[in-house]
Amino acid sequence: MDIYDLTIAIINYNTRDLLESCLTGIFSQTKGVSFRVIVVDNASRDDSVAMLNQNFPQVHVIQNEKNVGFPKAVNQAMIIAESRYFLLFNSDAKPINDAFTMIIKYMDQHPKVGICGPQLYYPDGTPQKAHYPFRFPKTRATWEVTPRINKLKALLKGNTDYEYHFNRKPTVVPSKPRKIQWPRGVCFMIRGKCIEDVGLMDSNIFIYADEVDYAWRARKRGWERHLVPEAKISHEESASINKHASLMDIIHVQSDYHYFYKHFGIKGWLFLRLGYLAGSIMAVLLGVVSSFYARLRAKEIPRQHFADSRYLFTLFTLNSKVLPPDAQ
Repeated sequence: MDIYDLTIAIINYNTRDLLESCLTGIFSQTKGVSFRVIVVDNASRDDSVAMLNQNFPQVHVIQNEKNVGFPKAVNQAMIIAESRYFLLFNSDAKPINDAFTMIIKYMDQHPKVGICGPQLYYPDGTPQKAHYPFRFPKTRATWEVTPRINKLKALLKGNTDYEYHFNRKPTVVPSKPRKIQWPRGVCFMIRGKCIEDVGLMDSNIFIYADEVDYAWRARKRGWERHLVPEAKISHEESASINKHASLMDIIHVQSDYHYFYKHFGIKGWLFLRLGYLAGSIMAVLLGVVSSFYARLRAKEIPRQHFADSRYLFTLFTLNSKVLPPDAQ
């Protein structure tokens, strides 16, 4: 028997101050529905749990002895949820209005909707991307190749001011709710009956690709995914992009390999790997061109392209499972 309308699950890992602000926003903005908050702490070292115990005694805390990753932590909360709806919510987000109630009311009126998300905003009020299309192998494989091909073409034409271009068009907020493919995991509400049908999150993933995997599985079971733009969430997404190798980048790629193999088989897995290999080859060509064209040397640094190539080749050859030190 469901006791609450909503269970809000927040997975915390060393985000004490963000978590405090997040919870303050939840308890001040959410009205008209019964809810419980569960925080699963993945062995934080910043006194997050002490802050919770002192400032938010009404929050149910699950304290892990090590970092078990995102989906496993979500499953810990999902298993004990006693509610009609279950919400994954980031600690770096907070509701601007009574967003959760708005989403619940919408889902109550649309029983075919299994997963729903709000409109996201940057802290300055600028709309943020709130949903994405599903990933398919051939398209995903071009991510590392196409920008470097365009860069190479520009350099060969003498255009030294060319930079990699990513799809960062201004986000247009729809005027009314609409069908989408999958909402971002920042605020990812799931109907309880959808969970009963689809199951728990994939614990083979450490982090990343978990929400798209869940949305894909829900899609296969016939559940719709919608966006409710009147529900507004502020999200402190980083504007910087780290172009260098890092542990979390590698874990992200590792999760993508799992996702594509799981849903598209060996061909999907191979397309992704070959995309990294082709990107590595293109980066080598960029380094060679930069080295031989003296007029480019003032702006082009060949060693950066060669380092880029080595990193992409590392991703192409990635086999052994990589985890953060505190998760091993």
